[in-house]
Formats: sequence, structure tokens, C-alpha cells
Amino acid sequence: MKNYILPLFKLPSGKKKFTTPFTSCIFSSLFFFVTFNQATAKTYTAIANGNWTSSSTWTCDPAGCTTPNAGDVINIPSPYTVTIPNNTSIDFTSGTTTINITGGTLAFGNPGSNLILTSSSVINWTSGSLIPSSNANHVAIQIGTWVYKHSGLSALSPPFQLNASGGMSLPIELIGFSVKSINTTAFLLHWQTASERNNEKFIVEHSTDGRAFSTIGEQRGAGTTLETQTYRFVHEEPAFGLNYYRLKQIDFDGRFDYSPVEVVNFGEIDKVSIYPTLTSGTLNIAAEEEAPFTAYVYNQHGALLLEQPFGAAKSKELDLSLLPNGSYIVAVLMDGQVYRERVLKF
Repeated sequence: MKNYILPLFKLPSGKKKFTTPFTSCIFSSLFFFVTFNQATAKTYTAIANGNWTSSSTWTCDPAGCTTPNAGDVINIPSPYTVTIPNNTSIDFTSGTTTINITGGTLAFGNPGSNLILTSSSVINWTSGSLIPSSNANHVAIQIGTWVYKHSGLSALSPPFQLNASGGMSLPIELIGFSVKSINTTAFLLHWQTASERNNEKFIVEHSTDGRAFSTIGEQRGAGTTLETQTYRFVHEEPAFGLNYYRLKQIDFDGRFDYSPVEVVNFGEIDKVSIYPTLTSGTLNIAAEEEAPFTAYVYNQHGALLLEQPFGAAKSKELDLSLLPNGSYIVAVLMDGQVYRERVLKF
């Protein structure tokens, strides 16, 4: 039985203007003045309201890390507020850092808290809030040599990217990018934009190590539009193990930027059994662990026909009696992993 793990984390994105309002991860204690130096980037996602310097504020991928370091990807989604404590300077000048504010809030304490980043770092503020302290002339954020004072931040609103050249409005507002398996041999890449300006095309890139990416396809952009655009791309026969995907968005003038990276695992695990594969109506779902899960039933074209949540249990029955006879894909989502089986109803 094939098992596909849903996207669990996001890796560093690009240079200019891509934005995404979701996110999928994670952050070491510090106080007063903080300097980090880290070779391997991690992804941190806020999971509670709290101080930047508290490990309980964050979740992290890979597991085992505590608070963000320079060079990491930092996500602040809705509804969480992350506060840099009073008199604390977060110094991330030893690596390129990406901060994505996607509905959450980044707040600065009084007086004198600030965030210092390298010139190649960016803050993608797609929605949510940036709350400066009451000290209007204090430097809240410094990226390279560019300074954002508290008074300047008060005048900004999302979507906006803070960078080393004074920031810019984001011409591509990416409101969703996901990768999901659609059968036992292919992944579907799906993304949407809320608005586009001067967008020529998207290049779809793939990697097996998260570092060296190659082009596997492209989709034409909508140019300039304020209407929601939906894009799809199917990757046939992904590599066994981890598969990394990203979008390279290219303007008509040649400028480009990258989306966050989606990671999907293609492999085999036997923690969940779905049987029998030939049934007149009832399926059994058995798991090694007692945990809540959700079952999904798709037709051969990938259309979702049935969604059924179950409470914590090692065994449950799924009723397919209302569906016409035919072939279906049954997927079970448990603990962030998706287990699939092809079933014939007769």
C-alpha cells in the first residue's frame, strides 16, 4: 500500500516579491542581544501567542530546534502574535532569513526592541499586522543598510515586502500553493493568486535534495489582473522519498522570484490498513495507533466524493453503499500522513 505524506514544512524562498498567506513550521532562548550562526536552515511556525525568545511560541522542522536562528524560514500565521521583548535585539546578520507574516502579528516591545537582518533577507507581509513600539524614532527593523523606524512601519499596510531597498508592494499575491498525490504515481501541484501585475509565467521546479532544482514545466501567467487565478500542474512519477517543489514567477521585464518550497514524501509505510479492496459497501480501516483520522474517497478523476472524520480508534468502518459501483481511491489522513488504497466496489 502506498503512503504519501502531506507537505510538512516550508523552506526558504526567494528575493523579491512572492507572498503566501499560509504556511506550513518552527524556533532557542535569548534575551537582550542575540546572535545566531547556523549552517542548516530550519522552518519555524508560531503556534501560540508569546515572546520571540520562548520555545513554547514555536514549532520547528526538523524536530529538536527551539527558537529561530539566522538563515531560517520563520512563519507567523493567523491568529498568533509574536512579540520581540523589551530591550531585546534579534541580530540575524549571519545568514539569509525569510520571515512570512501570513495573518499573524509581529509586535515590538517598549522600548528599543528591534530586528536586524542581512541585505539578502526579506519580510513577506501578506496579511496580519506589524505593531511598532511607541518610540516612533527607534529603529524597529534593519535589513542591510536600510532602516525601518517605528513611525515608518505605522504607515505601511499589507501586502508588502520589507527588503534592503525600502520595500515594495507585492505584485503577485499567492493565496495558496499545495502538492498532493492524485493517484499512486503522480502529484498535483495547485496554486492560486488573488492578484497579479506584470506576471508573464510560472516555472515549476523540482528537487530531490532541496538544493539543486530543475525545471519540470511551466504555466503562463495572467499578466495584470485583480481576479483570482487558479493553476494546476501534474508531476508524473515523482522520485521515491522526499520531493521538493517550488514556483519561479517571472515578470515580463525578466525579474523573478520564488515561492516557498513544498515538500512531499513518496514512499511506503504500513501503519494503516484499508481493506478489503473488493467490497459491496463496507471498508475496514485499521491503524497501529489509536488516533483520530479522516477518510476521503475519490473517483478515478481525482474528484472528492466522500469525507468522513473518525474519533480516536484503532479500527473503524467506512460505508460506501451510497456510491455507485466502480473503482475508487480511499485515502486516510492520520497524524499528518496520508495512506491510500485503490478499492473496487461491486
